[in-house]
Amino acid sequence: MRLRFNETKRYLDMFFVFFITGALLFARLIAGGRELFRESLWAEDGLFALCNIKASAFSCGFDSFSGYWSGLPRFLSFLVSRFPIEQWALVNNIMTLLFLSSSAAFTYSYIKGQIQGKALAYFLVFAPSLLSGLTHEVLMVGNSIFAILGYYILLIFLYSDYVNSPLGAKFIAFCSLSFLYTISNPLGFLLLLICLIDYFIYKSRSLNTLILTLVLFFGNVIEGIFVLINHTDRQQAAIDLEFLRILLIEFIKSFSLLLYSPDDFNYLSGDSSVNIVISVFLVVFFSLTLFLFFRNFVSASQGLLSKRKILIPFLLLLFTLFISVLTKGSAARFEVTTSLYALLFVVGILNQQSKKVSSAAFVLLYLFVGINGVINFGASDYRSTGPLWSQQIENSQRFCEGNPSGSFPMIFSPNWSASIQHPYKVLEPTTEKLDCSIFLSTK
Repeated sequence: MRLRFNETKRYLDMFFVFFITGALLFARLIAGGRELFRESLWAEDGLFALCNIKASAFSCGFDSFSGYWSGLPRFLSFLVSRFPIEQWALVNNIMTLLFLSSSAAFTYSYIKGQIQGKALAYFLVFAPSLLSGLTHEVLMVGNSIFAILGYYILLIFLYSDYVNSPLGAKFIAFCSLSFLYTISNPLGFLLLLICLIDYFIYKSRSLNTLILTLVLFFGNVIEGIFVLINHTDRQQAAIDLEFLRILLIEFIKSFSLLLYSPDDFNYLSGDSSVNIVISVFLVVFFSLTLFLFFRNFVSASQGLLSKRKILIPFLLLLFTLFISVLTKGSAARFEVTTSLYALLFVVGILNQQSKKVSSAAFVLLYLFVGINGVINFGASDYRSTGPLWSQQIENSQRFCEGNPSGSFPMIFSPNWSASIQHPYKVLEPTTEKLDCSIFLSTK
């Protein structure tokens, strides 16, 4: 009887995480516009779906547009394309919401038994939905799921006992998520790197570790082949003093995004009273963090090298920042990833403190992230701008009724089309152009 009660309680906890994650993501999107959940279709999400009604699933699955194989969003977009075109925005957002909510619930089921106190376990799985950086670009964007999925995989890697879990459905699901991550973006090689660090440095050589390493290896091979086939020159930053300056700024920014997130991309620019107060607050926060970490320099240095929950997030943060600055990648997408890694690094440090210090520090961290999320709760203009999907369909219908043999461009949020300059070659079928004959046949 007690076993059944515990099992029921476990499923109720998972449902709670699933529901709260979904509610947060849904509320944050519609806070930027009540119609957005059913009307906003993000750029690549829409292009991949559009491709599937213009060409075969195979050609759309391997089209070169992204320059890397966005495996998961391409698959989700294929499912979206099976629905009537006027429902695409709604279906895409529902599927993205369900995937992220399910990932959060699954992650919680893995880590809750290894973390002391429910509050921290809840906080870690809710963090991606709370952090305000999501409102810039990544909030409910299928093509940016990797930013959150990589965090959840790392969370399981660091805060669960996956190495000793049975080779059942749960471990297979974990490996499947890890595989999806590697075939969805080139940063998957960093997960393979931490597996190798765990295997050779921390001597974690269980069968599960070996299986996960092999899964990540094959996922990276697939992603690597696609990147090499579609390789083209991409602008890169020179490694000089300016590069190091930007890297340092982005490093500080990754931590400060836990406390403060500007509405635009200007980081504490100007001398307004708000920016002055925030700057002072950030200085105090970093001073306290450094004090906790370096109050005993020897033990701090040993802890950084010997504690995988501190070293691994720190390395991933540095490597991701280096790649993002070097390749001049989209700042908003990378900032979500690096701020989540920074969060895990801070949590790792706090867990090494005395119970009294860590308890007080965690309460402050919950408070900071919560206040930051409330202040920046709604989707930003960058995420919420763009034509409403119903208006797009209506305009396209009107055009095609007068020009049944013509073609027209589709414009996606945020007022974006594939005709922009892109570092990779853009070929049909993944462009925004659609023939009226195809459009009318989907009606």
